[in-house]
Amino acid sequence: MSDDQQPDPRRIDWAKLRASAAQQHIAELLDRRTWTWRRISSAVAGVVLLVVVSLWVWIYWGLPQVPNADALWALNRQQSTMFLDRNGQVLGVRGPYYGQRVHLHDLPTFVPQAFIAIEDRRFYEHEGVDRMAILRAVLANLRAGETRQGASTISQQLARNLFLTPEQSINRKLREMVLASRIERRLTKDEILELYLNRVYLGDQAFGAPKRR
Repeated sequence: MSDDQQPDPRRIDWAKLRASAAQQHIAELLDRRTWTWRRISSAVAGVVLLVVVSLWVWIYWGLPQVPNADALWALNRQQSTMFLDRNGQVLGVRGPYYGQRVHLHDLPTFVPQAFIAIEDRRFYEHEGVDRMAILRAVLANLRAGETRQGASTISQQLARNLFLTPEQSINRKLREMVLASRIERRLTKDEILELYLNRVYLGDQAFGAPKRR
C-alpha cells in the first residue's frame, strides 16, 4: 500500500462513534429500566409484606391459647343456680342448664352418629377445617346469590362455643378456624366429640346431651 493509500489516523470514524453512542444509549436505557423494575419490585414486596403482617395481626392478635383437656371442660360455662329439694331432686334452674358430664359410652350409639351425620360428615377425616365443605358451601352460596350453606365443622363449632362469640364476621370465622386446628392438636377426635356433646346448645338455655338412664 502506497503512502497515499495509508489511513489517516486523524480521520474520525463516524460509523464507529455512532455505533458506540448507540450501545451506550441502549446500556443506559437498560440500566434505567432495571432500576425502575427494582423500585417497583421493592414497592410491591413492601406492600405484600404489610398486607401479610396486617392480616396476621387481624387474625391472631388477642387470640386465646387452647388449654389442656381438663381446663377445656370448665371453660366459658355461664353461671347458673340450681334449686334442689331436701332429697336432692332438682326443683328448677335459674340461668343456663348444663347436663351432667357424659362420656361417649354413656350415650346411645345413634346420638353421636346423628350429630356427625347432620353437622360434620367428614369429622373423622379432616383436621379441624373441612376445605371440601367450604368449597361446596361457597359454590352453593354463589349460585343462590345469598348465604344458604355453612361449612363449620364440629371442631369449629366447639371453638366458637368455648372461646368466641356468635358474631357473624370474617374475622370471627378465621379465628374460629385457627382455634379449631389447635383443638385438634390438643384432643383426640373422640375427646372433641365428647366435649362437643356436653357443650352443644339444645335450645331453651339447655346445654349438653342428656345422659342415658
